[in-house]
Amino acid sequence: MEWLIVMKLLLLTLPVAVIKAGENVTSISDELVSGIFSNYHHFVRPRCSSNSTVYVVMDLALRQIIELNEPKQILHTNCWLRNTWSDCRLKWNKSEYHDIDHIVVPSSKIWYPDLTLYDSSAEISNDAVKDYRIRVDSDGSVSQLLPMVLASLCNIDVSVFPFDEQVCNLTFGMWIYNGLDVDLAPLRDADLSKYVQHVEWFVKSMEAERIVGVFNNIPYPTVVYRLVLKRKSLFYMINLIFPCMLISTVALMGFILPSDSGEKVNLEVTVLLSLAVFQLIVLDMIPPSSETLPLIGLYFASTMVMVAMSCLMTVLVLNVHFRGVHGMKPPRILKKVIIGGLGKVFCLQTKIQQETIESSYLNEEGIKYNCHHNDIFQIDCPTRKPKETRNNNDELNLNTNGGMRHHLSGVMSDLLHIHQKVLSVLDSITNNVVDSDESKRDTKDWHLMAIILDRFFLLIFLLISLSLVFGFVVRYLF
Repeated sequence: MEWLIVMKLLLLTLPVAVIKAGENVTSISDELVSGIFSNYHHFVRPRCSSNSTVYVVMDLALRQIIELNEPKQILHTNCWLRNTWSDCRLKWNKSEYHDIDHIVVPSSKIWYPDLTLYDSSAEISNDAVKDYRIRVDSDGSVSQLLPMVLASLCNIDVSVFPFDEQVCNLTFGMWIYNGLDVDLAPLRDADLSKYVQHVEWFVKSMEAERIVGVFNNIPYPTVVYRLVLKRKSLFYMINLIFPCMLISTVALMGFILPSDSGEKVNLEVTVLLSLAVFQLIVLDMIPPSSETLPLIGLYFASTMVMVAMSCLMTVLVLNVHFRGVHGMKPPRILKKVIIGGLGKVFCLQTKIQQETIESSYLNEEGIKYNCHHNDIFQIDCPTRKPKETRNNNDELNLNTNGGMRHHLSGVMSDLLHIHQKVLSVLDSITNNVVDSDESKRDTKDWHLMAIILDRFFLLIFLLISLSLVFGFVVRYLF
C-alpha cells in the first residue's frame, strides 16, 4: 500500500521536473545565441587571423532537368546547393552549453558568401536564399543547403540534330569578393544519385572544374560544372525522320505513275508541300542560327530541291507523252538516243522493232498491190501507173478495136469515168489508212520515249537520294 502512494507522488512530480528541465535547456539555447551573436555583424565577412581568406567549399546535386529551351538557348535545372565555410566568430564550447553542438538560425542573422551563377538568365533575386536557414556547428563550421531552380544560358549546337550532344556550363563564383577575400573550390563532381531521368535528355556526365582568372594580379576563382546531355532521338526518328523518308519514297512513285492518269504533277506538288510543312516543324524546334546548319534541315532542303526537280522532270515527261496526240513526228535522232540507247539500258526496247504494216489496193486492171511500211522511217510501195497513161491506153485499145460499134463508145466512156472515180476513192482510203497507221506508230513512239525518260529520271532521283542519305550518315559518324 505504501509503494502505491510513492508511485503516485513520483508521477505527480515528474511533469514539473520535465518542464523545469526544458526551461533550463531553453534558457541555455537563448544564452548560447545571445552569447555568440552579441557582437556579431552579419554584413562583415569573417577575418580572425593573419590569413583572413574564407574558404568556401560548394557541392551541387542535380535533381532534375526541367527544360532545355533550344530556340531561346536557356537551360532550366532543379539543383541542390550545399555550401560550407568556417566562421571563427561562431565558435563555442559545447560543454558549457549543455552539449549543444549546433544551432539553426535564419540566414539573415549571419554572413554568407554571395555565390552567384554567372550565366543566369533569371531575374536577380535573393529571396530564395533568405527563406532558408543555415546550420552552425560549435567548431565554427557553417552549412548552407539551398534547393534552387537555375536558369542558365547554354550555347546550343544543332548541327547533327536530332543525334546531337549539348554541353552546358554552370559557372559559379563570387560576385563582389575576390580570391584573396573568399576562395571557392568544388567538393567533388556533381552528385547524380538523386537525379530524375528526363524524357528527352540523357545526362552523360557533370564534372566540376575550378578555374582561377587573374585580373590586375588578383585571383578570381570560379567553379564550372560541365553538364553533358545526349538527346534521345527515338521520338524524332519516329515522328520526323521516318515520315520524311516515307514522303520521299512517295515522290519516287510519281515516276512510276502512268502519264495518262493525269495525277503525276499533283502527286509531286503534294509531296513538296508536305516536306515544307515538316521543315517548318523542324525550324520551330531549333534556334535560329546562321553559323551552323542542322543536318536534318539540310536533308529537308535537299529533298525539297529534288522533289521540285522531279516536278520539272514530270512536266517534261508529260510533254513528250502527249506530243503524238498533236500529230508531231518524233525526230530520228531523238528516237535513236532514247529508244535505241536508253531503251536498251532499261530493257524496255532491246532493239528498234520493225513492224510491217500491209495495206492493199486494186489498180484499174484488178491487180492487187501490197504496200509494206517500214517502221523505221520509210515506206516501200510499188509505183502505180499515172491516170494519164491509163486514159491513153484505153483510147489506144478503143482505136485498135475496129469491130467496136460507135454507139458503145459513150457507154464505155461512162464506165471508164466511173472506174476512175472508184480508183480515186480507193487511193484516198488507202492514203488515210497509211496516214492513220503512221500517226498511231508515232504516238506509240512518243509514249515509249516518255516511259523511258520516266525510268531514267527515276534512276537519277534514286541515286541522288541514296547519296544524300549516305553523306548525312558519314557526316554524323565522322
